[in-house]
This record gives sequence, C-alpha cells and structure tokens, in this order.
Amino acid sequence: MSNAIKKILNTPQLLEEVTKRAFDSIDTDKSGKIETKELKDVLIQISMDFKTEPPTDEEVNEVLKFLDTDKSGTIELKEFEVLIADLLKSMLDQ
Repeated sequence: MSNAIKKILNTPQLLEEVTKRAFDSIDTDKSGKIETKELKDVLIQISMDFKTEPPTDEEVNEVLKFLDTDKSGTIELKEFEVLIADLLKSMLDQ
C-alpha cells in the first residue's frame, strides 16, 4: 500500500486523478466547487462510518475556512488537492 501512496504523491497526474474522483463524489451538484452543505454531508457520513459524533456547524465552517485558501466560501479542486495530499502523507506516517 505504501508504494502505491508514494507513487500517487510523486506523480502529479495520478494525484490529480485521485483528487478529482474524490472531489466529484463530494460535489453532488456538479458545480465544480464543494459548498458548505456538501462538505457537511460528507463529514456527517465520515462520522457515521467511524461511529463518532457528527460535526457541528461551527466545526464544518472551521474545515471550510481551513481549506478555502482563496476565501471564496467554497472549496475548489486545487484547494481540495492539498487535503488529499496531506491525507496520503499521513497514511504513510502510520
């Protein structure tokens, strides 16, 4: 698994492809942006999968603010790619 993750991280085209697939699954209205409701929906689903408390609106807004580097109020693909790369890197560290 770690070799596959390293390959994704070291191949910009693969990282972009993985990011796009994840992004498209969250961008349910196909606007090309992840909006607050879409982000909240996915964070709720993750909390259900891990049997944890669902995020509060404040927590969702904090995640959005962290990822929304251009302060547009939404998460674009390039902003989301940073999150995917960070998640993959953290998987390598485990």
